[in-house]
Amino acid sequence: MSSSTPDVVVAGAGIVGLSAACELARKGARCVVFDRGAAGREASYAAGGILSPQAETLPDSPLLPLALKARDRHVRLAEELLAQTGVDVEHERHGVLSLAFSAADEETLTGLVKAQEERGLRAEIVSGDDLSRIEPSAHPGARAAALFPDDHRIDNRRLLEGLKALAKNRGVEIREHTTLHGVEIRNGRLTAVLTESARIEAPVLINALGAWAAQLDEALGPPMRPVKGHMMSLVEGPALRHVVYGNHGYIVPRKDGRLIVGSTMEEVGFDTRVTTEGIAHLIRIAASIAPATTEATIADTWTGLRPATPDGLPVIGMGAVPGLVVAGGLFRNGILLGPLVGEIAASLALGETPGHDLRPFDPARFARA
Repeated sequence: MSSSTPDVVVAGAGIVGLSAACELARKGARCVVFDRGAAGREASYAAGGILSPQAETLPDSPLLPLALKARDRHVRLAEELLAQTGVDVEHERHGVLSLAFSAADEETLTGLVKAQEERGLRAEIVSGDDLSRIEPSAHPGARAAALFPDDHRIDNRRLLEGLKALAKNRGVEIREHTTLHGVEIRNGRLTAVLTESARIEAPVLINALGAWAAQLDEALGPPMRPVKGHMMSLVEGPALRHVVYGNHGYIVPRKDGRLIVGSTMEEVGFDTRVTTEGIAHLIRIAASIAPATTEATIADTWTGLRPATPDGLPVIGMGAVPGLVVAGGLFRNGILLGPLVGEIAASLALGETPGHDLRPFDPARFARA
């Protein structure tokens, strides 16, 4: 069995797991990826595809430096996937707008813009009049907006398609509908992973199971919980150029004219049902951002489970036993952070120095007494 024993097992075929597998294979490592369902069909599939470290991350957050590097990685990744797989992830660089509907909103956005400018990042406050010019479909009641011209967007489902194609091109084995039920530890280190019917020897495991990360082994898994989000797509709606945030939601335009509307934040465990209450909330969000969406047609609805940690920061680093790498807890920034975090996990799995300050994301911060 030694010839077929993988160098690394990756648990989870979402954006982090697929990115890790692609990087491992590029570096010559043998890896196999396990997923409890179909590859790339959980949180990564449900997302909106926003790449917005500036609009989403506070300037003093330890996450911001990593998030900015992750945004840069997407630029190169889109080019690589197109060249190596033929998949166009529809990387659009038109910027992100955050609407202000009150004086308090405007004050908050003004402070955010000022803090980012002090860090050398591009951001500006747009008046209500200028907003109506650059994004005519935005709500006329918005008194101002913050514009983040360097924040981007992609089609996350196309990105997953490209990563799966790249992984297969590089010889990665992806075992779908195969749940890892546990790990085997001998002499204080990881030696194998266990499915329902097999034992697979593995010196290294990357836990990229997202909201299910703690279920692989409760004693070893990080404290991750699912946060449900409703999503919907609209057709025959208004034209938008930017990603637009407003009233705790957003609209993401696609090249084909669809509008992706998100998202709720529901602490309901692993419940993935689409509810009328959830969709009604999205309809209100859409109308508050772009009133003409009330005339659009709902084309699809779905939910996803974001992986959240107690402190809201990711977990990236070596796990509780030698041979275990943890990469998850990306919460609302899964698409943005996923490719870079996957590549960092691959470096850790191979014993390399990843070149990023991972101290704020160390899994050991949640170690039980």
